[in-house]
Amino acid sequence: MNEENTKSPDEGRLIDYLLNESSPEERAEVERLCSQHADWNKAKTALESTLGLIEDACKQPATEIEGDMQLDANRRQELETLRSDKLSETAEQSE
Repeated sequence: MNEENTKSPDEGRLIDYLLNESSPEERAEVERLCSQHADWNKAKTALESTLGLIEDACKQPATEIEGDMQLDANRRQELETLRSDKLSETAEQSE
């Protein structure tokens, strides 16, 4: 084990661990790092919470979410303005 692995938590390794996609050797190494380094354990706990929220959100039927997915009138207007400005910019550049 080199010192590079203990300097800061590696979110990729932790996510693989939490999703059970790590090899048995890698799982053991992540468990060791989490038990020996508070920052690794803190990062693991934070990712567990995030993954839990995502899992809970995925359990909701789409019909419960669809109604909340509309932008309010002000945001729609803002996006339309940005879009039209971008289209004007593109047209000017092509001339």
